[in-house]
Amino acid sequence: MVRVTDDQVRSIIELDEAVNLAPYIATANLLVEERLVSAGMTEARLAQIELWLSAHFAAIANPQVQTETVGPLTTTYQQKLGLGLDATMYGQQAIVLDTSGRLGVLNTSTGDKPIARMGVIGVLGGD
Repeated sequence: MVRVTDDQVRSIIELDEAVNLAPYIATANLLVEERLVSAGMTEARLAQIELWLSAHFAAIANPQVQTETVGPLTTTYQQKLGLGLDATMYGQQAIVLDTSGRLGVLNTSTGDKPIARMGVIGVLGGD
């Protein structure tokens, strides 16, 4: 069950009217259904997460201009490569809304797998 509409997504991200949002909404819905429905969050929260994820996927495919200079032409886009959901402010917002932490783990290089960490517990040697 899709929780958001085109108009809702367009209310938080500026896109050309010709941009078809259906694939981005479908992708966001799939992620919410597979990863978050069982996390015990309310439908209202899931809808908000799906909204921001939809905008995230749309922004990845249609990069948003951050700075634009007309002089000797400069254009900077908001998107950062290789950062998963952190690549856009929309993905970052979805992570904040996800109280289960399941979206945040997708940003790690290991996905769902635990990350092995090693550290020093004590000091060796000494008198």
